[in-house]
Amino acid sequence: MRGFPAISDATSVITVRGGADPIAYWTAFLAANSRGALNATMFSTMWEDAVKELLSMQVHARQYLVSRRRPYRGGRSRFGYGWGSGGTI
Repeated sequence: MRGFPAISDATSVITVRGGADPIAYWTAFLAANSRGALNATMFSTMWEDAVKELLSMQVHARQYLVSRRRPYRGGRSRFGYGWGSGGTI
C-alpha cells in the first residue's frame, strides 16, 4: 500500500476525552446507511450532537489555560528591526 500509513486501526485507543461517542455514532451511521436502514438519519443526528458537545467541551477546557500576551516591542524583534530572524530592512 502506497501513501501514508494508517493512523489507527481497530485496536487503537482513543485518547481524546469524549471522543468515543462521536466515533461510535459515526460508525453506526455508516453501517446503517450502507444497509439502507431507516435509522441512519437518527445516527447522523446523534453524531452531529455528539460532535457539537465534544467541541464545546474542548473549548470550555481551553478557556482556563494560563497564557500571557507577548510584550509589545515597538516593531523590534530580538535581533533588531523587522519581523524576521535578523537582516536589514
